[in-house]
Amino acid sequence: MKVLFALLLIAAAGIAQADDTAVRQNLAKKFDVAVADVRPSPLAGVYELRAGTQIVYASADGKYLLQGDLIDIDGQRNLTESERRRARLDLLAGVDGDQMISFPASNEKHVITVFTDIDCAYCRKLHSEMAELNARGISVHYLFYPRAGVGSSSWKKAQEVWCARDRRQAITLAKQGLPVNSPNCGSDPVLEDYKLGQLVGVSGTPTIITDTGQLIGGYLPVARLSQVLNQDKAGQ
Repeated sequence: MKVLFALLLIAAAGIAQADDTAVRQNLAKKFDVAVADVRPSPLAGVYELRAGTQIVYASADGKYLLQGDLIDIDGQRNLTESERRRARLDLLAGVDGDQMISFPASNEKHVITVFTDIDCAYCRKLHSEMAELNARGISVHYLFYPRAGVGSSSWKKAQEVWCARDRRQAITLAKQGLPVNSPNCGSDPVLEDYKLGQLVGVSGTPTIITDTGQLIGGYLPVARLSQVLNQDKAGQ
């Protein structure tokens, strides 16, 4: 009897797995996302669909779509934001370190990735505080996000910075409004960075992604930024 019961459990698990796979495939096809980006949500009969950092929920039959954040009341956690953070980190994990312009802190406590625009006033202000950021243990990795778009003046400045022999010096000069005048190097990551920014959810600059996946939209004074980073990491 015990053997028969065990076999029934195994068979039921196999059927459930097959059904889940079919549901995920159908939802992926219907909503034009990858099967890997469809997964069961904590709500019975409801699936989570991810596109970049955009997350929605759908009924198993695909008839109903829910937009909004899913909150774990007992745990007091925003489950949707947790998934967004994971999605941001997954996207950034695919970026080669050589694609970034980095200012590492010697006593590193936090790492932030900043989508920046050479001509953005608050991007320049943040960069002018680099020494203080590093002194507080905050390492900074830059990716380009020229808000004016492809072919704009800011876009061309980003390309010039990338093609410079010393990119860290070049981005510092550019953010001071000084010319870089580097030759065209034939290949730059500006378009790649820009597309990544759109996937991550950048809507303005600077946009800061913390090492826990939190998105901070806009400039914060160094002391306040350090406080936010400390509090965020302590809460993880």
